[in-house]
Parts: sequence; C-alpha cells; structure tokens
Amino acid sequence: MHALQDISAALVGWCNDIVSYNKEAFREQHFGFPGIQNLVPVLAHERGCSMDEAARQAVVMHDTAMHRMAELSEQVRRQAGPGLSRYVEGLCQWVRGSLEWHLTTDRYADPNNPGEPVADRVAMPTVVDCSTATAALGPLEVPAVAWWWDC
Repeated sequence: MHALQDISAALVGWCNDIVSYNKEAFREQHFGFPGIQNLVPVLAHERGCSMDEAARQAVVMHDTAMHRMAELSEQVRRQAGPGLSRYVEGLCQWVRGSLEWHLTTDRYADPNNPGEPVADRVAMPTVVDCSTATAALGPLEVPAVAWWWDC
C-alpha cells in the first residue's frame, strides 16, 4: 500500500511536470519568468541530455510507474477486503482523473494562465514514440523509487 500511495503521488506530479514544461519554457523565454523547476530540466541536468530527450525520459518514467501501479493494485485487490479495495480504486481514479485533466485543460496552452484570449498559444506536448515507453518496464534507475519493485 505504501508503494501504491507513493507511485500515485509521483504519477500526478510527473504528469504535471511533463505537460506544463512547454508552458514554463514559453513563459521563461517570452516573459522573463524564473528558470523552470520541474522534472524535465532536472533530468536534462542530471543525465546531461537535451530537453527533448529529457522529456522522452520523463514519459518513460511516468509510463513505467503507471505499469507498476497497475501490477501492484491488482496484487493488493486480490487480497484486500472491500474497504481497502475501494481505497486502491480511489488511488487509481485519482491518477486517471489527473491525467485526463492535464491532457484536456486549457491551462497549459494559455501563457497568461488564465487570462485574456491570446493568439500566441503554447503548444501542448505531443505524443511521444510509444516504443520508448515499453523498453523500461523493470525498476526505474532512480534510487528514490527503485523500492517500488521490491514489493
């Protein structure tokens, strides 16, 4: 259960960082906002790669964690009573709802957040080649979360 709670919180945060990166970069370049502080530039800095590659790696991390959450939630549900099953379902719905909201809200396309309608909109992230996401279904090479695969 601790791993499921941890994974669900990470998924919501990582999704936000992936989707908001374009807007944060746009606002930094066009409006002089402070430097971007989210998963994508952290990965680029830590791994010495481009922002595009870091964005791809962030998606792989997200999708790998999503896969692990699905595995663990099924394991827990097989042994859980009704109350715990509802809680696990709630965690899954939270992650799903967050993902849907992030991908459908206009929040990340409006650089004024929110403001008056603007002609200069920020591009939402595009779909990343899914073949990269299936390559990393084992433990992530992130020490802070590697324990999710020890459960």
